[in-house]
Amino acid sequence: MASSTARPASFPVGCRVVLEGLKGRSDLNGSVGTVRSSPRGDSGRQEVALDGDGDKVESVVALKTINLRYEPREVGSLSVREMKAVLRRAKAGASETAGMDKSQLAELVGESTSGPEEIAALLAEEMAASAPPAPSAAASASSSSSSSGAGSGGPSADQIRQASEQLGQMSPETLRAQARALRTMDPDLVRRSNPQMAGFTDQQIRAAADQMDRMAENPDMVRMAAEHVKGMSPEELERMRRTVG
Repeated sequence: MASSTARPASFPVGCRVVLEGLKGRSDLNGSVGTVRSSPRGDSGRQEVALDGDGDKVESVVALKTINLRYEPREVGSLSVREMKAVLRRAKAGASETAGMDKSQLAELVGESTSGPEEIAALLAEEMAASAPPAPSAAASASSSSSSSGAGSGGPSADQIRQASEQLGQMSPETLRAQARALRTMDPDLVRRSNPQMAGFTDQQIRAAADQMDRMAENPDMVRMAAEHVKGMSPEELERMRRTVG
């Protein structure tokens, strides 16, 4: 079993954290939120949007990393894709996980990590390092449901196929977390960090988050749609691309 990860110098934007060790605002200890900024200036503080009712943001606070820790993730809450991401970060080779089913992957995650908090840390670090695809997928989904497209020409046929495959692999919990991140992150940061959202208005970013929430409510439909897109011919994908764009 791996040892617990040390407290990071900073937390990836979009990750989920728990507040702790606050003295002046001890009432906030134990609160959960989403990191929405990189460290600011010399203070090293990061903005955290605290959860309110539903997906509403209760407040935004700027805190030092010493007052933050990752929100724990149980093995059972992870999708197959998330388990593989955790194992990549834990240095488990691809050959070691090849051909494993979900239960086998879950067992290996348990053996390779010290517990839920390290799982959350490894997952956040790996997703940040590999440029998580969910916002791109949300951009494609939002483009297809918005009256005005974002960017020039809309997503390519390959991007549509890739986005659908990525969405089909996501658990409802991941979809909701990504939707929450889109809502709580500064819109300008969303546009800078996600090229496919560079031309999105604030309203279109919110629409992308709403779309991901709807997908989370019906994961079977999302998987069926992903399989449908996977089986489409290049010509059919091109027609879809023109419709989306």
